[in-house]
Order: sequence, then C-alpha cells, then structure tokens
Amino acid sequence: MDAIARTAPAYPMNPARSARIHTALGMLRDALEGAGDLGRNAWDFAVNLRELRERGVTMTDLRWLVGMGYVRHALERTRANEICRSFRDTRNMAFGGRVCFVLTAQGMQFADELIHRDAAHDLLPTRNGRTYLSSPIIRPHWDTALRCLSYNGQIVKHFRLPAVNQETILTALEEESWPPRIDDPLPPAPALDPRMRLHDAIKGLNRKQTHPLLSFRGDGTGCGVVWTVMDRI
Repeated sequence: MDAIARTAPAYPMNPARSARIHTALGMLRDALEGAGDLGRNAWDFAVNLRELRERGVTMTDLRWLVGMGYVRHALERTRANEICRSFRDTRNMAFGGRVCFVLTAQGMQFADELIHRDAAHDLLPTRNGRTYLSSPIIRPHWDTALRCLSYNGQIVKHFRLPAVNQETILTALEEESWPPRIDDPLPPAPALDPRMRLHDAIKGLNRKQTHPLLSFRGDGTGCGVVWTVMDRI
C-alpha cells in the first residue's frame, strides 16, 4: 500500500497548486490527529475522495501526494454492521468513488515543513506565476539556564517550578535546532505508559503560555512531538 518515497521538490511552487496541496495536507492531518486523540487506527478517520475534491484538491494533486509517499490510499469496503471501517489495498491510481486517503508519517513531516516555511518566510510573487522564499527562518529558543522559552524576542513560557518532562522536550528541540518533529525524548519509566506521559507533557507545554505563540502536539503515532507557530495552520 505504501508508495515509493521520493525527494520533495523545493520551492518555487505554482501558488494555486501550493494552496491545493496545503488544503489536502491540512484535511488529512486533522483526520490523523483526530484518530490519535481517540487512540483509533488512522484508517478509521480516513478522508474520502469526495471530501477532498469538494475542497478543490485535484486528482493530479492526490496522485502526486501518493507518488511522493506522503499519502496512502485504499478502497473502502465497510458494511453497515461493522464497528470499524475496512479497506482493500490497491495500487490503482485511477481513484474511484470509494477510495480514501490517510497521511503517512513522512507526509506529516512534510506538512509541518510547509507550515514552518510559510510562517517563517515572506512569499514573494515573481514572473511565471511562481513564488520564492526570501527571509530567514525564525525558530524558538529554549534557554536551559534561565528555564525560559521564547519566540521572536517574546517570552512564551518561563518555568519557575520543575517540569522535568516538558523541559526535556524543549532541550531536545533546542539541541536539534527545532526541526518540525522529534522522536519522544523522554527516558523510559517502566511504571508509566510512555504515550500517556508524552501526551501529558505536551499538554503542559501548551498551558499557561505568557504569550501564546507556539503550539505543541503529538505526531499521531504517540511516539513524537510536533510544534507549530500559533495561528499559522
């Protein structure tokens, strides 16, 4: 069911096509996050072709996403009396009426890279209807000594009491120069469910921000952390 992943093209990208790709990735990411919130299989929240087409996503856009390995597709064969949705594997890219789509882990990372690219750069239109990136990336900063998280010169969160799990996540992000996603950096704790512990730490990062500029969430697998700039999704 998986497509062969290829290297994503860098910008410039046709603005209309870029907008459609953003739409598709946004819908599929919302679905994946919804499944993760409820602890359900990603396919229980698969998005069908009609929903995507109604939002302006073209068949070419979907074939590109599948071909790049960002999206998986399958034919739905769910019966009315079934509790969970069921699907049949297909490699056919004709995409009939019952085909549905889910975002892959690689697709989630690509979606976040696009969001960060748009949030951190000015998109300047040029000739031939193409866009180019101009300004440098703005990344958050975690000061371990001061225990202070900031973004673009503004304090996001200042820890006055110990919050070991939250601080461990921020330290890992800072050490890796704030990529869109990192693996769960919390050390093993046999008595605790690692997914629930990570979930609680992420919730803590989002609470009581001095300036609510950053949003943290799970990656839909329970094994990773994703961050975005607020109001840029």
